[in-house]
Formats: sequence, structure tokens, C-alpha cells
Amino acid sequence: MMLATGNQLRAARALVGMDQTTLARAAQVNINTIGSMEGRGSAVLTSGLDKIKAVMAALEAAGVEFLNDGRPGVRMRAPTIEFSLTVESTEGPSLSGKDGETAVLVEFDSSAIGEFAGSERARRKREALDRLREIANRKYSRGEFQSLGGRRLIRISIDDITAWRAGRR
Repeated sequence: MMLATGNQLRAARALVGMDQTTLARAAQVNINTIGSMEGRGSAVLTSGLDKIKAVMAALEAAGVEFLNDGRPGVRMRAPTIEFSLTVESTEGPSLSGKDGETAVLVEFDSSAIGEFAGSERARRKREALDRLREIANRKYSRGEFQSLGGRRLIRISIDDITAWRAGRR
């Protein structure tokens, strides 16, 4: 997606609470460039592509996602965590990752993996873990976690898997 209009730029800046000066510094462009781009309003931006890309990159680094599905728009990007599998002998398998400095743990029944796994065990287990990672990221972005002593815990149940499957069809 691409930054297309001045209004879209102004909305993106407002979404992350960034003033023109801060954005200009982050994008390494002159503050007049930001003002000029925003001054275009709903008209298509005419600044150089390198400047538009620099401004876009600075806003994307702040968490903005640009939308252009027929109408330019912006939203905050859902947090995505790179979860890795850990197998604890007493507690069963879990996924863990980090959101900044905060540890994020995902617990699930080993039956949750079994729910996805079929006859081709190795390949199916990898696919199952990918799906569990996707479910964990969805739950995390919706705030469906518990905070426990500086960590966040997401629990995945068979019901979550059933709902995920229903949403994929």
C-alpha cells in the first residue's frame, strides 16, 4: 500500500500522535515537505517518490499501516510476535516471544496440536504450529491475554481452533 494523499498523511500522523517536526526528523526530510504534502488535502501527492517513501517508512516504523482499497486510509498495524516453540517436560509444549521488552507466552493443550495433525506427522505438526502462531497473534492483537508478573500469557483452547477454522472458510 502507498501513501497517496495529504489527508491520509495527516490522519497517519494523528493516529500515532506525531507532530510535523518529529515526522520530518524521522523521515529525514524538511518540515516544509510535510506541510506541503499535507496541504494537498484529498489530492494525490506530487512530492518526489523518494520523499513519499521516506515519510511512509517513518510512519510505518511507528506502527501505521496504509490502506488504499479504493479509498486511502490508515490504521494501526496489529502487533505480530515471532513465536518460537518450547517444550517443557512437565507443562507440555508452548510458544513464546517478545513484544518489546515484555515476554509473551502461549500455552495450549498438546491436543491442540493433535487437532491439526493428521497422518503426515512432521509436515502437519509444522503447519499446526504455524496456525497456532496465527491464532496467538490474533488473540494478542485483540488484547486477549493475561498479565502475570511482567509477562503476558495467551491460552489457546480447542474452541479457539474451531473458531479459527470457521473464520477461514
